[in-house]
Amino acid sequence: MKPSPHFRRIAVASTALACWWLASQPLAAQAANSGSIEGRVIHAVAGTNLKQVRVAVEGTAFEAFTDEAGEFRLAGVPAGDITLRASVAGLAPQTARVRVAAGRTARHDFDLGARDAVTMPGDQVVKLDVFTVAERELSAQAAALQEQRIAPNIKNVVAFEEFGDLGDGNPGEFLKFVPGIEVAMSPAIPSGATIRGMPGSGTLLLVDGIEISTDGPAGRGASFTASNVANMDRIEVTKVPTPDMPANAVGGMINVVGKSGFARRDPQLNLSVFGLLTTIEPITMLGRELVRSGGADKGTAGPHFRPGFDLTYIRPINPRLALTFSLAHNARWEDKDNLVPTWNRVALLQTQSQIAAQIAVRDREVASVRADWRPLPGHSFFATFQITTDDVHTRIGTYTQAYGAGATGGENFTQGAAANAAGLGAGTATLANTYREQLKRTWHTALGHRGEFRGWKTAATVSRSHSRRQTLSAQPGHEYFGTVSANFTGLVLRADNFGQQRLGTPPTVRGTRLGQPVDITDGRLYTLNSVTSPQEPLMTNDLTTLKLNASRALPFASSTRLMAGFDYSRNERVLLEETRTWNFRPTFAAGTPERLVGSYDLLNWSYSDQRSFRNGDRVKWIDPRKVYDLFQANPSYFVSNETSYHISRVNGSKELKEAITAGYLRADVKVLDNRLWLVAGARYERTDDEGVGGLNDIRATYRQDADGNLIRNAAGQPERVSTDALTIARLQYRERASFAKKHYGDLYPSVNASYSFSENVVGRAAYAATIGRPNISFIIPSRSITDPAAAESNRTITTTNAGLEPWTADNYDLSFESYSVKGATLSASLFRKKITGFFISRRTDATLELLTEMGLSDDYLDYDVITQTNSADSVNVDGVEWSWRQSLQPITVLPAWTRGIQLWVNGTHLKIGGSGAANFSGYSPRILNWGASYASAKFLLRYNVSRIGRQRANLTSVSATVPAGTYDAQDTRMVQDANLEYRFHRRFALYASVRNLANEPRPLVTISATAPAYTRPRQYTYYGALWTMGVKGTF
Repeated sequence: MKPSPHFRRIAVASTALACWWLASQPLAAQAANSGSIEGRVIHAVAGTNLKQVRVAVEGTAFEAFTDEAGEFRLAGVPAGDITLRASVAGLAPQTARVRVAAGRTARHDFDLGARDAVTMPGDQVVKLDVFTVAERELSAQAAALQEQRIAPNIKNVVAFEEFGDLGDGNPGEFLKFVPGIEVAMSPAIPSGATIRGMPGSGTLLLVDGIEISTDGPAGRGASFTASNVANMDRIEVTKVPTPDMPANAVGGMINVVGKSGFARRDPQLNLSVFGLLTTIEPITMLGRELVRSGGADKGTAGPHFRPGFDLTYIRPINPRLALTFSLAHNARWEDKDNLVPTWNRVALLQTQSQIAAQIAVRDREVASVRADWRPLPGHSFFATFQITTDDVHTRIGTYTQAYGAGATGGENFTQGAAANAAGLGAGTATLANTYREQLKRTWHTALGHRGEFRGWKTAATVSRSHSRRQTLSAQPGHEYFGTVSANFTGLVLRADNFGQQRLGTPPTVRGTRLGQPVDITDGRLYTLNSVTSPQEPLMTNDLTTLKLNASRALPFASSTRLMAGFDYSRNERVLLEETRTWNFRPTFAAGTPERLVGSYDLLNWSYSDQRSFRNGDRVKWIDPRKVYDLFQANPSYFVSNETSYHISRVNGSKELKEAITAGYLRADVKVLDNRLWLVAGARYERTDDEGVGGLNDIRATYRQDADGNLIRNAAGQPERVSTDALTIARLQYRERASFAKKHYGDLYPSVNASYSFSENVVGRAAYAATIGRPNISFIIPSRSITDPAAAESNRTITTTNAGLEPWTADNYDLSFESYSVKGATLSASLFRKKITGFFISRRTDATLELLTEMGLSDDYLDYDVITQTNSADSVNVDGVEWSWRQSLQPITVLPAWTRGIQLWVNGTHLKIGGSGAANFSGYSPRILNWGASYASAKFLLRYNVSRIGRQRANLTSVSATVPAGTYDAQDTRMVQDANLEYRFHRRFALYASVRNLANEPRPLVTISATAPAYTRPRQYTYYGALWTMGVKGTF
């Protein structure tokens, strides 16, 4: 039975008081014959201060780990001559004899060097101020493995230098090859991540351990564009939390860690200057693509190969003060083809073909400054400020052919029905041109302190971040419509060559009208129907956080440390979206000269001449800028739909305030000569939500008497208040007229155990309770009520559920890790997530209780209520993660030139079970990553591959064209990346990297057991190969 909330509160309070009393007792008097040791550990070649180095007094349980500045301190060490040992993965350990005087502090610094020589036969070693290429890669891997090995819980660590320069500064690029992670692409740029099959909203993203606001105000998931870090050091992926970590990471946490100013003892400037290019052309055309230029308009015009730079300056001013400055800019020109066939999977023919040509220019800038200050021994402060901008200028031309009723066809063709007596067919061709400018900004500020005083360790941080997003069109500075739509009707269409759509070639479509061939690629023959201006005037997301914790070793057991902490965050989101629509000269019939595109100068001739599809078609595209110019010159041609504008504005106006308050207790116990490390405790989190949103109440459009009853006419039908559409819309749709307030909280325990069988072999076991909070769209109130005049079966109230609870997961993990044993690093993990209360949509009868909760009268008792609710079923996610990395350097029987080679492979395998398994989707059951690298003194080559298995979505609704048992999915895909670096001078190197080398598309399919495989393609997005080429220097 689940303990009552009252019992939980008593238990937590009693435990807190007991722990506080124990920790506050005075330390047992130190033996009169004891002292302290402090010092710093430095990399002898790189000149960097090494963090997480284990410094131990041999023959005792005394040990410490260096901090970000490479410093360590051991207290209570017996006086006399002792042997001090410093060890870290990837570097040879060192020992030193140190004399400790009673009541005094001794100091000893270590300089650790590279474990093995890296000079390769046939290569002349280039003398560097820092690393050779091989040394840098080995050092980065060693630092990451050390962080992972000494962690109290199960996690993966990726060092920035391990994968090299990728140009864009997006953290997601470094996570694609981590076991257990699937990076969401949009479609070329990493936008978020899922961990161990959990949805993206269950992944928490931190920067230096602090959550920042996302630039996607409507979602909870990690936003990599907002977390670009110019001075990235490493990325930590936590699979199982400890009590001091947030509970709302049902999948896991990603922490992007920047470089500290104390990371070096000498100043250093790192500068990269590079060019960026995205192309859907084969690699054999790369030379031509590098010199191409052009675009759809001034927002996208210019060279396709665009410059960027990345600068980081670390300046340790003195042993107490250090500064870090970072600045980055990049602009990437993107080119995509998006093929979207629509199949009737009952009649087995393609009913519509569509291809979208998309170009975009993505401008990113990051600027940050950090100050680290150590005014007194044992006390350090930091202050950081960062601003990130991400502006995307997108131009999309969509070319669609609908073959119409009566069409026939098969695997490779569709033939439209014959023309009617008037010579007109049932087919329609459509052109739509979309111009979008999306501007994102994120400001982040944080202050923090860490201290050690009289046996206490304390930490405090306070942060404030603000994100905003705007999407603009049809206004000064953005003189274009968001979307222009035109069509060409009455066509008899014939399409051939469907089989090449999977390879990026659209079908060949030809048409006739009135018995004569027509050129359906010519936009001048199309009827201009409507224009829209979708906008996000201002969407903001403000997040304030406060973190406090204190820890102390117990007076009677120095190997046991208690920690208590308090976390608070307040998140305020404001969402504003609206769309204006204008109909073009609606009083004239389609096809008349007054509405034909060819009657006006509306084509984008320059872009039309630049762009062709792989089937040879060259569409004459409509220019939204010229259409907007026509609107400015002749506004009477465009009739605004004020009704739809009012509806869109009301539905897009929302606000949410969320406060999360947490307190936790954590106990760390090390026994068996520090081989066994137990971390246990519990965290209590309370969430308070308050939101407002739009109200859609069609009942308000009908006449009512003084008691609120509907007034009906002689036929028994309710009477409208007005016949004016805008008046009706204003009554029915009311801005921010829905309100909701909700709170929930619970206790989330966790236990992590790590056992070191040897210095390089670790076993771990863990349990943790975590939650997945409802997504923003489930929290912000909204309500839509159908027409009371509708049939009883169609009367529904669709609403958010104010009583929706977070879903919960009990996480069980067992892992085994082996580090650098004969050049091999191995790991294997078994895990289970038992999920309850996940979200499903449910339709129930309206009851008086439900109506009262929504503020509605009993007039709605004959309605059904549709809302999200917590499922009574459970789901088990069982998984295996494994990883193997092999360096050939220790294998002396191989030729000497192979010693710079590393091979690696890892995999993730998931199985879903339980009574609710059918409702759980959106995960890849198999992910396999592998790769190889070669490093010498001057050269570095890498080749990495990620193969992501089919990701199944929910079943689709049965219809006349969709048979039973049909479901959507993202099909299996394999992405290849490669890197090359050549250091031609002790300070400079040339480098190049390419992501998605083979231009593998993002394949979306629809699968039915009764339909053949050729009907599966639903959408293939060819987003191209992403190239980065440049030169970098270290000074």
